Amino acid sequence: MDTRRIRRTPLPTLAAVALTGTLLAACGSEKADDNDLSGGNTASVLLHPAAGATAGQLDATAAVLRKRLEYAGVKNGKVTVENGTIKVMVPDGPGGGADALQGIEKDGRLEFRPVLSAARASAGSGAPTPADATPQTADPAKYPGVTAELVAAYNALDCTRPGTGTANAGQSAQVVAACEDKPQDGTPERYLLAPAELTGSDVQSAEAETPTSGQTGGWQIALTFTTSGADKFTKITGRLADNSLPTNRFAITLDGRVVIAPSVMQELTGGNAVITGQFTKSEATRTAAVLRTGNLPVALTADPVVTNSAK
Repeated sequence: MDTRRIRRTPLPTLAAVALTGTLLAACGSEKADDNDLSGGNTASVLLHPAAGATAGQLDATAAVLRKRLEYAGVKNGKVTVENGTIKVMVPDGPGGGADALQGIEKDGRLEFRPVLSAARASAGSGAPTPADATPQTADPAKYPGVTAELVAAYNALDCTRPGTGTANAGQSAQVVAACEDKPQDGTPERYLLAPAELTGSDVQSAEAETPTSGQTGGWQIALTFTTSGADKFTKITGRLADNSLPTNRFAITLDGRVVIAPSVMQELTGGNAVITGQFTKSEATRTAAVLRTGNLPVALTADPVVTNSAK
Protein backbone atom coordinates (compact mmCIF):
# COMPACT_ATOMS: atom_id res chain seq x y z
CA MET A 1 0.00 0.00 0.00
CA ASP A 2 1.27 3.45 -0.86
CA THR A 3 1.99 5.44 2.32
CA ARG A 4 3.17 8.67 0.69
CA ARG A 5 1.21 11.70 1.79
CA ILE A 6 1.09 15.47 1.67
CA ARG A 7 0.12 17.18 4.90
CA ARG A 8 -0.09 20.76 6.12
CA THR A 9 3.21 22.03 7.47
CA PRO A 10 3.36 23.61 10.95
CA LEU A 11 4.99 26.63 9.30
CA PRO A 12 2.23 28.76 7.74
CA THR A 13 4.48 30.01 4.93
CA LEU A 14 5.60 26.61 3.68
CA ALA A 15 3.75 23.93 1.77
CA ALA A 16 5.83 20.96 0.70
CA VAL A 17 5.43 17.92 -1.50
CA ALA A 18 7.44 15.17 0.14
CA LEU A 19 8.11 11.67 -1.19
CA THR A 20 8.34 10.34 2.35
CA GLY A 21 5.09 12.05 3.28
CA THR A 22 6.78 14.43 5.72
CA LEU A 23 6.75 18.18 5.25
CA LEU A 24 10.14 19.78 5.40
CA ALA A 25 10.97 23.06 7.10
CA ALA A 26 12.78 25.78 5.21
CA CYS A 27 15.37 26.42 7.91
CA GLY A 28 18.56 24.47 8.51
CA SER A 29 19.07 23.45 4.90
CA GLU A 30 22.40 23.44 3.16
CA LYS A 31 22.70 24.33 -0.50
CA ALA A 32 25.05 22.49 -2.85
CA ASP A 33 28.56 23.77 -2.31
CA ASP A 34 30.95 25.13 -4.92
CA ASN A 35 32.76 22.94 -7.38
CA ASP A 36 36.29 21.81 -6.52
CA LEU A 37 38.44 21.88 -9.64
CA SER A 38 41.46 19.79 -10.32
CA GLY A 39 44.38 20.19 -12.48
CA GLY A 40 43.78 20.75 -16.18
CA ASN A 41 41.73 17.65 -17.02
CA THR A 42 38.42 18.27 -18.75
CA ALA A 43 35.18 16.54 -19.69
CA SER A 44 33.16 17.51 -22.73
CA VAL A 45 30.00 16.56 -24.59
CA LEU A 46 28.81 17.36 -28.09
CA LEU A 47 25.10 18.21 -28.38
CA HIS A 48 23.16 17.91 -31.62
CA PRO A 49 20.12 20.18 -32.12
CA ALA A 50 16.89 19.17 -33.76
CA ALA A 51 16.81 19.54 -37.52
CA GLY A 52 16.15 23.03 -38.79
CA ALA A 53 17.55 24.90 -35.78
CA THR A 54 18.62 28.43 -36.68
CA ALA A 55 21.82 30.17 -35.63
CA GLY A 56 19.77 32.37 -33.29
CA GLN A 57 18.16 29.35 -31.65
CA LEU A 58 21.56 27.69 -31.17
CA ASP A 59 22.95 30.83 -29.52
CA ALA A 60 19.91 31.06 -27.23
CA THR A 61 20.25 27.38 -26.31
CA ALA A 62 23.95 27.83 -25.56
CA ALA A 63 23.05 30.73 -23.24
CA VAL A 64 20.62 28.49 -21.31
CA LEU A 65 23.29 25.78 -20.99
CA ARG A 66 25.76 28.33 -19.58
CA LYS A 67 23.18 29.24 -16.96
CA ARG A 68 22.67 25.57 -16.11
CA LEU A 69 26.39 25.18 -15.42
CA GLU A 70 26.38 28.35 -13.33
CA TYR A 71 23.37 27.30 -11.25
CA ALA A 72 24.86 23.83 -10.78
CA GLY A 73 27.98 25.43 -9.27
CA VAL A 74 30.34 24.39 -12.06
CA LYS A 75 33.16 26.91 -12.42
CA ASN A 76 35.02 27.69 -15.63
CA GLY A 77 32.58 25.77 -17.84
CA LYS A 78 32.62 26.61 -21.53
CA VAL A 79 29.74 26.38 -24.03
CA THR A 80 30.42 27.03 -27.71
CA VAL A 81 28.46 26.70 -30.96
CA GLU A 82 30.55 24.81 -33.51
CA ASN A 83 29.45 23.85 -37.02
CA GLY A 84 25.78 23.53 -36.14
CA THR A 85 26.41 21.69 -32.88
CA ILE A 86 26.94 22.82 -29.29
CA LYS A 87 30.00 21.75 -27.31
CA VAL A 88 30.03 21.90 -23.53
CA MET A 89 33.37 21.56 -21.72
CA VAL A 90 33.95 21.59 -17.96
CA PRO A 91 36.99 21.05 -15.70
CA ASP A 92 37.30 17.56 -14.30
CA GLY A 93 37.07 16.93 -10.57
CA PRO A 94 34.48 16.67 -7.78
CA GLY A 95 31.29 18.49 -8.75
CA GLY A 96 32.44 18.83 -12.33
CA GLY A 97 33.66 16.44 -14.99
CA ALA A 98 31.45 13.85 -16.63
CA ASP A 99 29.02 13.86 -13.70
CA ALA A 100 28.21 17.56 -14.24
CA LEU A 101 27.38 16.91 -17.89
CA GLN A 102 24.92 14.06 -17.34
CA GLY A 103 21.49 15.15 -18.54
CA ILE A 104 22.54 18.70 -19.42
CA GLU A 105 20.72 18.25 -22.74
CA LYS A 106 17.39 17.52 -21.03
CA ASP A 107 14.51 19.79 -21.94
CA GLY A 108 13.57 20.50 -18.33
CA ARG A 109 9.80 20.23 -18.87
CA LEU A 110 8.18 20.26 -15.42
CA GLU A 111 4.48 19.44 -14.98
CA PHE A 112 2.10 18.81 -12.07
CA ARG A 113 -0.69 16.40 -13.05
CA PRO A 114 -3.55 14.88 -11.01
CA VAL A 115 -3.46 11.06 -10.97
CA LEU A 116 -6.48 9.27 -12.47
CA SER A 117 -5.20 5.72 -12.09
CA ALA A 118 -2.09 3.99 -10.71
CA ALA A 119 -0.76 0.45 -10.61
CA ARG A 120 2.52 -1.42 -10.23
CA ALA A 121 3.81 -4.19 -12.50
CA SER A 122 6.14 -7.04 -11.68
CA ALA A 123 9.44 -7.13 -13.56
CA GLY A 124 9.06 -8.36 -17.12
CA SER A 125 5.28 -8.28 -16.97
CA GLY A 126 2.74 -5.75 -18.11
CA ALA A 127 0.15 -7.10 -15.68
CA PRO A 128 -0.74 -4.45 -13.09
CA THR A 129 -0.89 -5.03 -9.35
CA PRO A 130 -2.55 -2.65 -6.90
CA ALA A 131 -0.63 0.57 -6.28
CA ASP A 132 -2.90 1.56 -3.42
CA ALA A 133 -5.63 -0.39 -1.66
CA THR A 134 -7.29 -1.79 -4.79
CA PRO A 135 -6.65 -1.61 -8.53
CA GLN A 136 -8.14 1.52 -10.04
CA THR A 137 -9.25 1.93 -13.64
CA ALA A 138 -10.17 5.24 -15.20
CA ASP A 139 -13.74 5.43 -16.47
CA PRO A 140 -13.83 7.01 -19.95
CA ALA A 141 -17.26 8.44 -19.19
CA LYS A 142 -16.06 10.07 -15.97
CA TYR A 143 -12.84 11.79 -17.03
CA PRO A 144 -12.81 14.05 -20.12
CA GLY A 145 -10.12 13.03 -22.58
CA VAL A 146 -9.88 9.42 -21.38
CA THR A 147 -10.79 6.98 -24.12
CA ALA A 148 -11.05 3.21 -24.06
CA GLU A 149 -7.96 3.09 -26.29
CA LEU A 150 -5.97 5.18 -23.83
CA VAL A 151 -7.02 2.99 -20.92
CA ALA A 152 -5.95 -0.09 -22.91
CA ALA A 153 -2.56 1.50 -23.65
CA TYR A 154 -2.15 2.35 -19.94
CA ASN A 155 -3.01 -1.20 -18.88
CA ALA A 156 -0.49 -2.61 -21.38
CA LEU A 157 2.30 -0.21 -20.33
CA ASP A 158 5.37 -2.09 -19.06
CA CYS A 159 7.36 0.37 -16.95
CA THR A 160 10.11 -2.18 -16.34
CA ARG A 161 11.36 -1.57 -19.89
CA PRO A 162 13.81 1.36 -20.17
CA GLY A 163 12.48 4.34 -22.08
CA THR A 164 8.81 3.35 -22.00
CA GLY A 165 6.04 5.44 -20.51
CA THR A 166 7.44 8.88 -21.29
CA ALA A 167 4.84 11.55 -22.07
CA ASN A 168 5.86 13.56 -25.13
CA ALA A 169 6.32 17.31 -25.23
CA GLY A 170 3.22 19.15 -26.35
CA GLN A 171 0.87 16.86 -24.40
CA SER A 172 0.36 19.18 -21.43
CA ALA A 173 -3.33 19.62 -22.22
CA GLN A 174 -3.95 15.90 -22.77
CA VAL A 175 -4.47 12.83 -20.58
CA VAL A 176 -1.29 10.70 -20.74
CA ALA A 177 0.09 7.40 -19.53
CA ALA A 178 3.52 7.64 -17.86
CA CYS A 179 5.98 5.65 -15.78
CA GLU A 180 7.70 6.28 -12.46
CA ASP A 181 11.28 7.34 -13.03
CA LYS A 182 13.18 6.04 -9.97
CA PRO A 183 11.10 3.65 -7.86
CA GLN A 184 12.38 3.27 -4.31
CA ASP A 185 11.49 -0.41 -4.08
CA GLY A 186 12.71 -1.27 -7.58
CA THR A 187 9.22 -1.85 -8.98
CA PRO A 188 8.04 1.10 -11.08
CA GLU A 189 4.51 2.38 -10.92
CA ARG A 190 2.43 3.25 -13.98
CA TYR A 191 0.06 6.19 -14.07
CA LEU A 192 -2.81 7.56 -16.06
CA LEU A 193 -2.47 11.32 -15.61
CA ALA A 194 -4.88 14.19 -16.16
CA PRO A 195 -3.77 17.28 -18.11
CA ALA A 196 -1.09 19.39 -16.42
CA GLU A 197 -2.48 21.98 -14.00
CA LEU A 198 0.89 23.60 -13.24
CA THR A 199 4.04 23.70 -15.36
CA GLY A 200 7.60 24.97 -15.06
CA SER A 201 6.38 28.46 -15.90
CA ASP A 202 4.60 28.47 -12.52
CA VAL A 203 7.89 27.87 -10.67
CA GLN A 204 9.94 30.91 -9.69
CA SER A 205 13.03 29.16 -8.37
CA ALA A 206 14.52 25.74 -7.58
CA GLU A 207 17.37 24.97 -5.18
CA ALA A 208 19.20 21.79 -4.18
CA GLU A 209 19.24 21.21 -0.43
CA THR A 210 20.23 18.64 2.15
CA PRO A 211 17.37 17.20 4.22
CA THR A 212 16.37 19.44 7.11
CA SER A 213 16.95 18.52 10.73
CA GLY A 214 15.08 15.38 11.74
CA GLN A 215 14.57 14.20 8.16
CA THR A 216 16.21 11.26 6.45
CA GLY A 217 16.93 10.46 2.83
CA GLY A 218 18.96 11.96 0.05
CA TRP A 219 19.22 15.47 -1.26
CA GLN A 220 16.04 17.33 -2.16
CA ILE A 221 14.85 20.12 -4.44
CA ALA A 222 13.03 23.11 -2.96
CA LEU A 223 10.60 24.88 -5.31
CA THR A 224 9.13 28.34 -4.93
CA PHE A 225 6.06 29.08 -7.02
CA THR A 226 5.22 32.34 -8.70
CA THR A 227 2.26 34.27 -7.26
CA SER A 228 -0.12 32.77 -9.81
CA GLY A 229 1.49 29.34 -9.43
CA ALA A 230 1.06 29.43 -5.64
CA ASP A 231 -2.61 30.27 -6.05
CA LYS A 232 -3.10 27.37 -8.47
CA PHE A 233 -1.23 24.98 -6.15
CA THR A 234 -3.44 25.94 -3.20
CA LYS A 235 -6.67 25.46 -5.14
CA ILE A 236 -5.59 22.17 -6.72
CA THR A 237 -4.38 20.59 -3.47
CA GLY A 238 -7.61 21.69 -1.77
CA ARG A 239 -9.63 19.95 -4.46
CA LEU A 240 -7.56 16.76 -4.49
CA ALA A 241 -7.65 16.43 -0.70
CA ASP A 242 -11.38 15.69 -0.95
CA ASN A 243 -10.77 12.69 -3.23
CA SER A 244 -9.96 9.07 -2.36
CA LEU A 245 -7.04 7.03 -3.68
CA PRO A 246 -5.71 7.25 -6.30
CA THR A 247 -7.38 10.48 -7.42
CA ASN A 248 -6.10 12.40 -4.40
CA ARG A 249 -2.56 12.00 -5.76
CA PHE A 250 -0.58 14.69 -7.57
CA ALA A 251 2.19 13.56 -9.95
CA ILE A 252 5.22 15.74 -10.62
CA THR A 253 6.76 14.88 -13.98
CA LEU A 254 10.10 15.96 -15.41
CA ASP A 255 10.54 15.50 -19.14
CA GLY A 256 7.57 13.16 -19.25
CA ARG A 257 8.63 10.81 -16.43
CA VAL A 258 7.02 10.79 -12.98
CA VAL A 259 9.46 11.90 -10.28
CA ILE A 260 7.00 11.63 -7.41
CA ALA A 261 3.24 11.10 -6.98
CA PRO A 262 2.28 11.67 -3.34
CA SER A 263 -1.21 11.78 -1.87
CA VAL A 264 -2.76 15.09 -0.84
CA MET A 265 -4.36 15.15 2.60
CA GLN A 266 -5.06 18.87 3.02
CA GLU A 267 -5.07 22.12 1.08
CA LEU A 268 -1.51 23.47 0.96
CA THR A 269 -0.73 27.15 1.06
CA GLY A 270 2.44 29.23 1.10
CA GLY A 271 3.77 28.85 -2.43
CA ASN A 272 6.60 26.41 -1.70
CA ALA A 273 7.13 22.70 -2.31
CA VAL A 274 9.94 20.23 -1.69
CA ILE A 275 10.64 17.29 -4.00
CA THR A 276 12.40 14.62 -1.98
CA GLY A 277 13.61 11.14 -2.81
CA GLN A 278 16.83 9.25 -3.26
CA PHE A 279 18.61 12.14 -5.00
CA THR A 280 22.38 12.27 -4.77
CA LYS A 281 23.95 15.69 -4.31
CA SER A 282 24.90 15.91 -7.98
CA GLU A 283 21.45 14.73 -9.17
CA ALA A 284 19.65 17.29 -7.03
CA THR A 285 22.02 20.08 -8.08
CA ARG A 286 21.72 19.26 -11.79
CA THR A 287 17.95 18.89 -11.65
CA ALA A 288 17.51 22.17 -9.77
CA ALA A 289 19.70 23.92 -12.35
CA VAL A 290 17.59 22.50 -15.19
CA LEU A 291 14.36 23.65 -13.52
CA ARG A 292 15.71 27.14 -12.83
CA THR A 293 16.65 27.70 -16.46
CA GLY A 294 13.43 26.34 -17.93
CA ASN A 295 12.94 24.60 -21.25
CA LEU A 296 15.63 24.66 -23.91
CA PRO A 297 14.83 26.68 -27.06
CA VAL A 298 15.89 23.68 -29.18
CA ALA A 299 15.65 19.94 -28.46
CA LEU A 300 19.07 18.29 -28.14
CA THR A 301 20.58 14.83 -28.27
CA ALA A 302 23.95 14.12 -26.70
CA ASP A 303 26.99 12.12 -27.73
CA PRO A 304 28.81 10.16 -25.01
CA VAL A 305 30.78 12.35 -22.61
CA VAL A 306 34.50 12.46 -23.37
CA THR A 307 37.14 12.94 -20.64
CA ASN A 308 40.50 14.38 -21.67
CA SER A 309 43.70 14.40 -19.65
CA ALA A 310 45.97 17.43 -19.71
CA LYS A 311 49.01 15.14 -19.50
